[in-house]
Amino acid sequence: VEGYMDVVALTEAGFGEAVAPLGTALTDDQTRLLWRMADEPILCFDGDSAGKKAAFRAIDVAMPHLKPGVSLRFAFLPDGLDPDDLIRQNGPAAMEACLAATRSLVDVLWDREWAGGDWSTPERRAQLELQLNTLVARIENESVRQQYQKDIRNRLYDAWGAARRRPEGRGSSYKLGAGKPGGGKPRFNGSRGGPPFGPPVHQSASDSLRQSRLGTSQALGAPQREAVLMLALLTHPWLIEQRCEEIASLELTYKPYAALKATLLEIVTSAMNSDVPALDAAGLRTQLQSVGLDGVADQVARIVTHFGDKFASAAAEPQTVTVGFDHALSLHRRHVGLGRALEQAQRAWESDQSEENAARIAELKGLQSQRIEFEQG
Repeated sequence: VEGYMDVVALTEAGFGEAVAPLGTALTDDQTRLLWRMADEPILCFDGDSAGKKAAFRAIDVAMPHLKPGVSLRFAFLPDGLDPDDLIRQNGPAAMEACLAATRSLVDVLWDREWAGGDWSTPERRAQLELQLNTLVARIENESVRQQYQKDIRNRLYDAWGAARRRPEGRGSSYKLGAGKPGGGKPRFNGSRGGPPFGPPVHQSASDSLRQSRLGTSQALGAPQREAVLMLALLTHPWLIEQRCEEIASLELTYKPYAALKATLLEIVTSAMNSDVPALDAAGLRTQLQSVGLDGVADQVARIVTHFGDKFASAAAEPQTVTVGFDHALSLHRRHVGLGRALEQAQRAWESDQSEENAARIAELKGLQSQRIEFEQG
């Protein structure tokens, strides 16, 4: 549950196995501790919008670490009530009924993504499928990931019925050529001596090029989306203070930005734990200069030129900053998960050059291309 008074109320009502993170968002470490005590602990959230947002954040924390038989379940209280209120007003039986009506992680994940848009056109439905597949790709355990993929495919089919033809034959994935006359088998554009369907969509610069003067001056290999996130943190240090746990868990592929992120967290958290005033952008830049990272910060500002990244500008209102940062963070996490899934698929094809593994690579590269077009469009 969310607060310590809820734990007290639950214990007094006979629910003796309750804990609370005491006002902080659920972390990886807390989730692992829960799993040491129960395979499917129940996260109980208030029924208001804040409670739902907390549940959605917990999904993103837990998904990479799901294992066979190990997951989370979710209990949502009536709107406006917390466990303490519910027990005082309606007694322990009401709380028991709430805990008996828990929902699985995949159910809450589906509801979150489904409620996030209008899926009335083929293009929008493709976007939803892309979002779900990218999220599922973050699951590290292969067996659990495959089960989620099957479950999501079934939900998409049930939601749209004849809007998409379910492929037949080996496997149930939407494969290249499936559903077409004479289709069902992927086409190859190269020999079977290397990964099918050509190189990955993104080719990063070599280490030697990155370390050269040209590479460092032009930031070759630095993803635009990561630069945008870093610029937002540099321009609005209060974001780091408010979202330090999320930022700490942020996975960055470009090493200079990963080092910059770690330093920003260290600087801001040190200021939070002292009596000095909160840092502004200028004060943060001074601190970075003292540790030799001002060049990386300058590089970030040079890279971000897209007109749509207004939330990272100094003139942006706090609400604009928060909404824009959340959107950019979500896109980045999905991109990283998709890249990890593609790497795993290519390794699987190297050990077993089957049509099914080849089709999986084709599917992921198609999703990757769609995401790039979606972000750039």
